[in-house]
Amino acid sequence: MSVFVSAAEHGGFTAAGRALGVNVSSITKHVARLENELGARLINRTTRSFALTEYGEKYLALCQRVLQDLQNGEANLRDASRNPKGRVRVILPISFGRITVIPALARFQKAYPDVQLEIVLRDNAENFIEDGFDLAVQTVVLNDSRIKARTLNYGSHVTVASPEYLERMGVPRTPDDLKNHRCVVGQVGHEWRFRRRDGSETKIRVPSVLHIKGGDGYREAAVAGLGIAQATRWLFRKDLRSGAVQQVLHEYSCGSTPVVAMFPAGAKQPMKVRAFINFLVDITKEKDEASKRVLLNSKG
Repeated sequence: MSVFVSAAEHGGFTAAGRALGVNVSSITKHVARLENELGARLINRTTRSFALTEYGEKYLALCQRVLQDLQNGEANLRDASRNPKGRVRVILPISFGRITVIPALARFQKAYPDVQLEIVLRDNAENFIEDGFDLAVQTVVLNDSRIKARTLNYGSHVTVASPEYLERMGVPRTPDDLKNHRCVVGQVGHEWRFRRRDGSETKIRVPSVLHIKGGDGYREAAVAGLGIAQATRWLFRKDLRSGAVQQVLHEYSCGSTPVVAMFPAGAKQPMKVRAFINFLVDITKEKDEASKRVLLNSKG
């Protein structure tokens, strides 16, 4: 599983071999044995291309969760008798920090009273090492050899609109219907992807009446009835629960966005940083499960 995850995250067997310190043939054999045991192809690979299959994408998410849980358990056992202390400087995306992290911080402070947090909410963490931060959370991994990353969770996407908008403009029944609607474009961009229950995919270039960079403003535009929006369910989970927005196109999956914690490579992470990363893993898992319950309730 570790070899498969490394190959998927590095985008090839050669890069995975370098990362793990083994030769390419060993990587190939491990993945081939895994595919044989599962009875499914995980990677479509040629001399020029490398891409996960649909089964590979699903299995990658499973492997990452299993390995992360194992790492969390081992880290917790190793650190059980220790007391992390000191300052941790963190950059969090604005909406993720405001909606997911800050409301749960009392729990972290109670568990680790000797850790002082300095949190900056901003969506760009490109130079976090130069700026002296210990950790940055983003939805993309920066292409920098000085950085290591750990996936916290995957935030599934939803397509939503306010009840007022849907009453005024009607409810879209298929992705093609979006061409006749007013859409608010954000981080996802103008091309929205959907997957049907039979596994087939479609890509729609939506007409935009508004383009907003920044999760808080994007959420508020959807709540205000300015148009249909698509983003991670975490962003809209409170609004879905309160009824401020409603999910549309339930039968179509919109993909997901990885939420990753990035930190300087090389030296071993200090206990105080590991403690905060483990805290982030726990709360994102809880929020993801809670938002899935909101989705089920909204369907039935």
